Amino acid sequence: MHYIPWYLSLAISIPQAVLMIYIGFSLCNIKVDLSRCIVCSIIIAVIAFFIRRLPILLAANTLILTVVLVILTSLVFRIQLGKTLIAVLLGVMVSGVIEGAVIQLFLLASSHTAEELLVSAGLNMIAYIPVFIVTLIVFSLIKHFNFVAFDLGKRELDA
Repeated sequence: MHYIPWYLSLAISIPQAVLMIYIGFSLCNIKVDLSRCIVCSIIIAVIAFFIRRLPILLAANTLILTVVLVILTSLVFRIQLGKTLIAVLLGVMVSGVIEGAVIQLFLLASSHTAEELLVSAGLNMIAYIPVFIVTLIVFSLIKHFNFVAFDLGKRELDA
């Protein structure tokens, strides 16, 4: 079980989900509406708050939240499930790699352990700040250079 306070769920999960959605859909050349993206992110943050309280492995939490995010974004954005699956998985993978790398660097640079990070809300928030900044930079680079991994957007307009 990985309990997180509600305010931490809002402060971390919402921007994290927004960036995951935007990165994934940008990499697939699918435009998404910001207000719908925020709605999805708030719903995911609420679901994450409750799922993380369950006595299951942290990896299972991530898997459950990813499945929920795929279904939720498909419904909210009215995009085919297959395209949404690709976009969300790309966003989750890019975000996961960034988070894993930055958190490891944070732990190496500080005297804290991964266990402390899991139980300390304040430390969790401090550790998320560089993750957020790096993720925002990566998203900005994706948009600036118009990088597309899978061009699924053109076909979406024809559907």
